[in-house]
Amino acid sequence: MLLLYYSLISIYYNPESKFSTSLIFRNIGRQLSYYTSSNSEKLPFEIILAFSKQLQHAPFRFSILFNHLEKWDLSYEDPLNPTSKTDPLTGEKTTKSEFSKFSDNLLRHTVFGVEFVPSKSFNLRLGYNYQRRQEMKIESSLSTVGFSWGFGIRVSKFYLSYARVIQHLAGSSNFFTISTDLNSF
Repeated sequence: MLLLYYSLISIYYNPESKFSTSLIFRNIGRQLSYYTSSNSEKLPFEIILAFSKQLQHAPFRFSILFNHLEKWDLSYEDPLNPTSKTDPLTGEKTTKSEFSKFSDNLLRHTVFGVEFVPSKSFNLRLGYNYQRRQEMKIESSLSTVGFSWGFGIRVSKFYLSYARVIQHLAGSSNFFTISTDLNSF
């Protein structure tokens, strides 16, 4: 299978106000060759809008990311745990209100983050993904599914980062990153 795709990224940063925003169009393109002769599949196109603001006189940076802006309804109806439930005493079906459905959909598009940045050489990070929590939680044992945390340390010309993302009770992902500015050498 052969794919042709690219992403468009637009970034704005104002160093005086410590504010940044990004608009990303991911997976623009098409499939050039197919698994079967008549089956063309769509690429997972996505529009993302992100904002980040570092406070002027406090060591905190707040971020909010809106993902999948190309599609409003990101809800998932689990056939094993439907949202419309039947009351065992009356037999009446209970459903979510329109406001509850709207707010659930809005929150499924958002990822929240906060960083504690006491210096240029160290930071702590926390994040929360509502959609991941709603889709991967287990009612009997909620745990910290949907949350992520990490830290970064600058050592000489290198920046070392660690992050842990709690995807599900069955496992979490750990990320280690080493980065540097090649111009500094």
